[in-house]
Amino acid sequence: MKLVHWLTIIGVGALVLVTAVEKIPLINQYRFTAAIAYNANYTANGVILNGKWVLSLASVFANGPDTDYQVLIGSPKFLEGATVYVKRVIKHPEFDGLANDIAMVEMDHILLETVNAASVDLAINDVDSAAGTMASFGVGDELRESLITLTTDDGCVGKLDDAHKKIVKDGLAYCVVSVNGDVNEARDIGAPIVSASFLHGLLASGGVATRVPRYRTWILSTINDNVGR
Repeated sequence: MKLVHWLTIIGVGALVLVTAVEKIPLINQYRFTAAIAYNANYTANGVILNGKWVLSLASVFANGPDTDYQVLIGSPKFLEGATVYVKRVIKHPEFDGLANDIAMVEMDHILLETVNAASVDLAINDVDSAAGTMASFGVGDELRESLITLTTDDGCVGKLDDAHKKIVKDGLAYCVVSVNGDVNEARDIGAPIVSASFLHGLLASGGVATRVPRYRTWILSTINDNVGR
């Protein structure tokens, strides 16, 4: 939020300072958000890593070829965003359909940073819990914000099925608590969850989020290994 001030005339010669609150568009706060489409149909969310790469879930890319996917960025309404075509998708080598659900998406050209599109900061510390926010294009195709708690607490994990309990206990995912109960898991899939402006999670299925700091080394090495290709 920011304050906007202006002078208005009341009566004759009377000047009064009026203060109004101007709401900052969500896309300005979450410039790293991206919508992923398959043949121009919304599929999931993603997050901009740098000018060449977007991060999302491996499970998002169930169809092929990779080049049939597009990434839309830079607008609070994803259909109005700039379309960038996908060159290829690199899924985590240990993705088994549930565990290690993370993928790197290489764009077919360099993304330029704008007022509405920029890279995210990856969390450095791999913490067991974090309170934050999620940004998603999933409901109504317009960017929205939800309050989220990422946790490994037994009270949350105990509500998961056995398969999802295991990946949380193995340190590969967080259990997700929607503070206001407004998460639509099917539509919000892949949505970035940030705490203190750092990316900690990507919303997945089954009440969990991929634990991004666990994959920081793989993410950075994938980028470095593909420079100039």
